[in-house]
Amino acid sequence: MAGPASSRSREPDFASIERRSGGKLGLFVSDTGGAETLAWRADDRFPFCSSCKGPLAAFVLWQVDHGRIRLDQMVRYGETDLLPYAPITRAHVGAGRMTVEALCKAAVQYSDNTAANLLWRETGGPLALTDWMRTQGDAAFQLSDNEPRLNLSHFGDAANTTTPRAMAESYRRFAFGNTLTPGSRERLISWLVANTTGGKRLRAGLPPSWRVGDKTGTYNEAWFSTVDIGITWPPERPPLVISCLLTDTPDTRSAEHAMADVTRQVAIWAG
Repeated sequence: MAGPASSRSREPDFASIERRSGGKLGLFVSDTGGAETLAWRADDRFPFCSSCKGPLAAFVLWQVDHGRIRLDQMVRYGETDLLPYAPITRAHVGAGRMTVEALCKAAVQYSDNTAANLLWRETGGPLALTDWMRTQGDAAFQLSDNEPRLNLSHFGDAANTTTPRAMAESYRRFAFGNTLTPGSRERLISWLVANTTGGKRLRAGLPPSWRVGDKTGTYNEAWFSTVDIGITWPPERPPLVISCLLTDTPDTRSAEHAMADVTRQVAIWAG
């Protein structure tokens, strides 16, 4: 387990937050204005659940940038494609099709599982996304399945897991690096900022004046995994990338409380 690491003097007590959560906490915070970081279990493997839809959207936009797919391209689907959690694709199934852009919005902003599966169908599948992440410098991300099977991994598993450090660094590349064109970076950020599923997680502990974009992940059936990968823009300072993953907690609520505690401490640390 990696303990806290930072050059700042005020070290958040992530060990106490992890104990209160009742499970395992993984965290990596990257200050885009310099080299300072915060870390806790940063190189352990956690289930990423639906937070992998952020990299999926980035992969789609990269393919758009390279002329391999179009945002206005229509994707056909029907009732047999619908998964139990499909709020946006279910609402549009009567039309029998949605654009690639609309599917990206559904996957990122509402975590629509059918939208994600349709996008994987158009872009080569989970292993194609994993291979692309390797080319972008992420050696930890390992997506082996689509929805809903991708949620069934445990702490330490190889499949459908990543590390907090790797996920934060990938989101940082997508939002602030050269992986995507400026227009695609802004589009991805706009989808993350418009996310509707993270109000009780990282956002809950950050000051209201801090703009936030994030992508969540949740599994709460046989056990509990709760994830939120976010970017926040504090006033008058460079953005922070925050990768927070919890698993084996007693319930989702305990994990969400821990996430809010984490970002309260991060906000103090960031000044």
